[in-house]
Amino acid sequence: MKMKSMASEKIKRRYLLIEGSRKDAENAILDYIGILGWARASPVFVDVKASDKNCTRRCAVCLEHPKIQNQGFFDVKKMSKVVLSVDRKEVDSVRAAFEASGHKIKVLRVSGTLKGLGL
Repeated sequence: MKMKSMASEKIKRRYLLIEGSRKDAENAILDYIGILGWARASPVFVDVKASDKNCTRRCAVCLEHPKIQNQGFFDVKKMSKVVLSVDRKEVDSVRAAFEASGHKIKVLRVSGTLKGLGL
């Protein structure tokens, strides 16, 4: 019999829609809040499915493939958007890390659900 966990034990996460690269976001978080802050925030990058029906591989990985880019399936501006999931208590420190970094990272929206991001 599997025991249920209490609602207070659930990890409450927030989803950030970021304009910028994944590598820049990782570096900004590590530079600003460090390894201990990384562990507290427990960031997870979420793969977002493309909305185009013509693409056979509708994952974020295929956006970097030059053949798919040339076919015009994806908008160039959509390619730089990344969804990052962090602990709700650390959202402010992660946003501050993006602002303090020298990288061009912009937080477009923060939501409690993926659906709320409007993807």
